[in-house]
Amino acid sequence: MSYTKLTDYAAKDALLSGNPSKVIRGTEIGADFDAVAEADALNLKTADGVTRAAEQSATYITLTSVAGTDTITATATPALTGYVAGQTFRFLVVNTNTGAVTININSQGAKSITKEGATALAGGDLVTGTVVQITYDGTRFQAMGGLGAVGAGATGGGAGDTQDLVFFENDVFVTQNWTIGQDALKTCTIAIVSPAVITQINNYVAGQRVRFTTTGAMPTGITSGGEYYVLSTGLSTSSFQISLTDGGTAINTSGTQSGVHRCGKIKNAMSKGRISIATGVTVTIPTGSTWGIS
Repeated sequence: MSYTKLTDYAAKDALLSGNPSKVIRGTEIGADFDAVAEADALNLKTADGVTRAAEQSATYITLTSVAGTDTITATATPALTGYVAGQTFRFLVVNTNTGAVTININSQGAKSITKEGATALAGGDLVTGTVVQITYDGTRFQAMGGLGAVGAGATGGGAGDTQDLVFFENDVFVTQNWTIGQDALKTCTIAIVSPAVITQINNYVAGQRVRFTTTGAMPTGITSGGEYYVLSTGLSTSSFQISLTDGGTAINTSGTQSGVHRCGKIKNAMSKGRISIATGVTVTIPTGSTWGIS
């Protein structure tokens, strides 16, 4: 397009598109020219053909200058002029969170980061050194992945119900060890009683398959990495009991235990496109889980 001043000068005084050096001496540049120039700048394309406007409103941007633990600040380039539903960002977590989290990008205002829709993050959802992907829904940023250990250039699925959305792009290079459903595992406590009672804030339903991990030793009756079923008996949003089969006999626990225990839904994973795994890196598929690659 060409930029033409509003005043009625000769046509030779028009500003030639794409060649601002051709301005004729005496040309007047008004506020309308500035507005047109700014709008046109947003339509300038990057080397891969993406406009700056599209970068801000649709495709993901990797955030830099990330700082904070539960109150995170970060920078996007090009700089944001406001939040728009659908904007997607990725960032490297610098500190493991201790509770609910907000993020403020380019000083546009703090917005909550949530999971499973509007659920606030719990302590440990963001882990130092992992990559998290967030998408703005018009009110908050929903964590689409990364709530666990994942590889650079990849994002693990959020703590969801059925599938682990492992990777959101083709040709991903996994550079860190990753376990399907790892992000779904949350801290829990296990009472050594008959039947065993597991205390954990949850949204499980009867028949839900779950598994456990620990940094120490599980009590007798529960095996780290084993597959169990949530029972309807004793099920609440804060505690539950388990069995080895759906609707089976409740498991009893005995002995001693140590370390931090985590429990979560057994999830499946899916990826699209080629997946490259670095030498020495492992992708673990727990018992009961599957990983489909299309």
